[in-house]
Amino acid sequence: GYSVMKRPKWSNGLSTAGIGREVRIGYWENPLWEWDLTYEYLPDAPANGYTNNDLRTLMGFDLTTKGLRIPFLFKDPDDYTVTNQFINTTDGASQLYTLVRTFGEPPYTGTEPIGYLDQLATFNVYLDGNLQSPSSYSIMSALPVAQKLRFNTIPAAGQDITVDMTYYYYVRLSEDIIDFEKFMHLLWTVKKVTLISLRG
Repeated sequence: GYSVMKRPKWSNGLSTAGIGREVRIGYWENPLWEWDLTYEYLPDAPANGYTNNDLRTLMGFDLTTKGLRIPFLFKDPDDYTVTNQFINTTDGASQLYTLVRTFGEPPYTGTEPIGYLDQLATFNVYLDGNLQSPSSYSIMSALPVAQKLRFNTIPAAGQDITVDMTYYYYVRLSEDIIDFEKFMHLLWTVKKVTLISLRG
């Protein structure tokens, strides 16, 4: 349901001298992300032509993750795919390159590693705009490490690597408790479920 809250979360240090001058230190290169999700209508019975039970699906998911203990993949409907994403420029020595995505509008853009590559979706790799055969590379995607593109043969230096890809965030629930509220017979609601992204 709406509204959905999304926020980047930073970790910075601030020290203020007696004369009022500040010293600011950033501890993280990239933010963690948080989402507040609302589930306004959770019928405890199949509804609207569906055969599943929405309440028991969400409650069962919470039981499966055991609260905040077990991480999972989350596809943000507003931030899950990129085309012609610049990854890096080859240096003639490296086979591994971290998959990243850039968000924002120039000159205000931020680039950070993705949480997990959707390997069921289209994934294209280009060197200087030339599409590469899937047999020339592989994806190192074991969680919780950062997702990496591995070339089978080290490419020549000075080539721009770009990709088309779909990705997930690697997240967990923020708390061990979700409040399920029954407001009518067989109808429930959850006012807020907060997700927190994790480092790959």
